[in-house]
Order: sequence, then structure tokens, then C-alpha cells
Amino acid sequence: MGLGNEQLVVRVARLEIMEDTVLTAIKEVRDAVTSLERRMDNRFEQVDKRFEQVDKRFEQVDKRFDAVDRRFDAVDRRFEGMERRFEGVDRKLEQVDRRFMWIVGTQIATLLAIVAGLFGVITRVF
Repeated sequence: MGLGNEQLVVRVARLEIMEDTVLTAIKEVRDAVTSLERRMDNRFEQVDKRFEQVDKRFEQVDKRFDAVDRRFDAVDRRFEGMERRFEGVDRKLEQVDRRFMWIVGTQIATLLAIVAGLFGVITRVF
């Protein structure tokens, strides 16, 4: 059974319409993919810029932490200097304490000697 010329023309026309439909659909898909690619590239550029900003901020934070560390080191050195000064003051106060005890002991001994002398004078008089 052969196809007639008319049926062949109709079938070819139908195939051409289907081909045009498929080609149009493929073109739309390509356009959509191209548009998506552009949007994704733009979004990735924005993300990259944000990461660069975050990296800069982290660098600034690192610099601030370094500055804080240096300040703490300086404070530690100051406290070490103060500790040495306090140790020196403690040694001087120990010397003053010893001298004070000697002075108080000498005064008490002198007072006892005076009281004993007065007692001796009083007992001789009476």
C-alpha cells in the first residue's frame, strides 16, 4: 500500500511543523540556559565580592587582635615591673620592721633601767 502524493505532502508538512516546534523549543531552552548562566555568573561574582569583604574584615579583626595582644603584653610587663617594685618595698619594710623592733626594744630597756634606778633611789631614801 503505497501512500498517495497528497498523503505524503501532508505528512511532510506535519513533520516540518513538528521540526519547527522542536527547533523553537530547543532555541527557548538554549536562551533559558544562557540567561541562567548569566544570572549564575552575576551571583557568583557577588558572592566572590562578599567573600573578599569578609576576608578584609577578618584581616582587620586579626590586626585588632594583634594590637590587643600587644597591649596585654605591655600591661604584663608593667605588672612585672610593679611586682619588682613591691618586692623592693617589702624588703625595705622588713628592714624598717627590724629597726623599729630594735628601737622599741632599746626604749623598753631604757625605761626598765630608769624605773629600776628610780626604784633603787626610792628604796634608799625610805
